[in-house]
Amino acid sequence: MAPYVNFLEVTVPGPPRGYMRPSTTRSGRRYKPAKQEQYEEDVVMAWRRARSPRLVPGPYRVDCIAVFKTPKGWRLKDGSPSAEALRRPYPDVVPDLDNLIKQIDTLVGCGALPDDKMMINVRAVKMWPRNPNEHPGLTFRATTL
Repeated sequence: MAPYVNFLEVTVPGPPRGYMRPSTTRSGRRYKPAKQEQYEEDVVMAWRRARSPRLVPGPYRVDCIAVFKTPKGWRLKDGSPSAEALRRPYPDVVPDLDNLIKQIDTLVGCGALPDDKMMINVRAVKMWPRNPNEHPGLTFRATTL
């Protein structure tokens, strides 16, 4: 059995992906798109790489931090921000924040987090990397209250 902790952090490497809506066949059958199934597997594998910690049952908060790849032309050769970077200091790219937050349900489903009715506070942020060594990814930080 995995240990219970008061804080857990899971980082899914690669570009952040939002939760995709289920698709429907002509006969009315609904199914998850293959890309969504794959990303859910990536989230679970990232949780397992973190040694499968489980948050202590009770109320908790979750921070969802999405780091996107810096666009080309965003920095000048000397490392200072370009005019484009000054015009767009925050990522206005897809996916939407609400679809990123829905990925938290994958951690609830695998047992990392208690039932989502106990989730009291959610904070979500989309950002560019703060330094050249930071790579794109989706990070979930959960803390018991």
